[in-house]
Amino acid sequence: MSDASAADSTPANGGAPPSNERSLSTTRRVLFASGTVGNGLLPGFLVAWQLYYFAPPADSGRSILVPALVIGWVNLIGQIVHSLADWAIGYASDRTRSRWGRRIPWIAVASPICTVAFMAIWWPPLATVGWLNVAWLASIRSIFWIAYTASVGPYCSLLPEVTEPGAERTRVGAYMAVFEVIGTVLSSVVAGQLIDRHEHGGMLAGFHFTDGYKYTAALLSLISLASMWVSIAVIREKPHDASKEVPYGPVQSLVETLRNPAFRPYALAFIAFRVGLNAIIVVMPYQADVILHLAHPESAAGNLQGVIVLGSIPFFFVIDRLVNRTGKRRVMLWGFLGFAVVIASAGFIGLYPVGAPLAQAYAVYALCTFPVATLFMLPRPIMADIIDLDAKRTGYRREGIYNGAEGLLTKFAEGLGPFLAAALLDQFGKTTANPLGVVLTGPIAGAICLLGWFLFLRYPIKT
Repeated sequence: MSDASAADSTPANGGAPPSNERSLSTTRRVLFASGTVGNGLLPGFLVAWQLYYFAPPADSGRSILVPALVIGWVNLIGQIVHSLADWAIGYASDRTRSRWGRRIPWIAVASPICTVAFMAIWWPPLATVGWLNVAWLASIRSIFWIAYTASVGPYCSLLPEVTEPGAERTRVGAYMAVFEVIGTVLSSVVAGQLIDRHEHGGMLAGFHFTDGYKYTAALLSLISLASMWVSIAVIREKPHDASKEVPYGPVQSLVETLRNPAFRPYALAFIAFRVGLNAIIVVMPYQADVILHLAHPESAAGNLQGVIVLGSIPFFFVIDRLVNRTGKRRVMLWGFLGFAVVIASAGFIGLYPVGAPLAQAYAVYALCTFPVATLFMLPRPIMADIIDLDAKRTGYRREGIYNGAEGLLTKFAEGLGPFLAAALLDQFGKTTANPLGVVLTGPIAGAICLLGWFLFLRYPIKT
């Protein structure tokens, strides 16, 4: 669709988001933003602990349930399927009509399905390696990711609608980043402690769980469900109008999204970032085990992730000021570049001539705090700006397909990161005697994140 034809079909309001009579109150901003606890909590736990749970090191004393490389393939193939679900659900969400709006019904129904499916991942049918475990992991992961997409995609689509462009949107983005940090802390630091504490099982809500992974997965699933339901209880979607009558079919809708000159560099940059980030997260428990030689690698890996995410919180206020002065684009570029350099250096922890290996680890990951703060805080407001640009170009509010298209591209990347890590660990080693696979992951992940920085240089919106 050309710009001229888009203009011919533009609704009377030009596709601009209808103005609120007043901005959201601070309480409603905070409660709406609390949904990002659920957004990051379950995927964070899955990325951080799945490979280590199903394919522990040979000298860990635990049984392998699914070989590491097989998990990599399950992740990669599954994410391709799930990315198609992002596209389909985003398109369907844009075309939904109900008394509650286009997004809220999806969130309300899909969230409990997501919760149950996530719990089930950690109950494989066999206590030893076997193809039945592979089939279980592949099928239950698929149900989880489709339900996750059906709740989180519509939730993210609400941001451009319920906030005004400018200061309010950036402020809500900051609140969302804080809650995402809380979710990340729960999925890493707290999860690691809970896994260790309940290694031999524990009681939760009257049910007995046989190990720390099952106990922690159940607890975090319930927290995620509560956060999603609270977030939609405090907001109302704007009334249906001409800008929500999107006429495109599913293919044309995706094509129009890809034509947006701001969406392409954003999506490609974050594909690269997610590959590098997920690869290094997967390797952190192995790093704590075979490089740092710590007695409780789950707790140690969680603590290292905690240094990153908790240390990023003070920078949210710094970034808010920097964005007002220099714009989101420039600050985001600083974040990409800093993250690439630090993650590359993480591969050499234990080899630096100064300090003990554990001290080196804390020092290196502490340097991630500012870059990670930008990556927590800015993507959602940037995506909202991209969607506003699309509304000016096409005349329609298409938040759903944008989040779906982003998922279509980045879900593949989320699968590729763990696949890359699993392949490196399988090919080059993940034991104390042969840790080369663990060492190589950092520089390779850093190089991929550097590619993301280069791609984002083409992002055109300067504000």
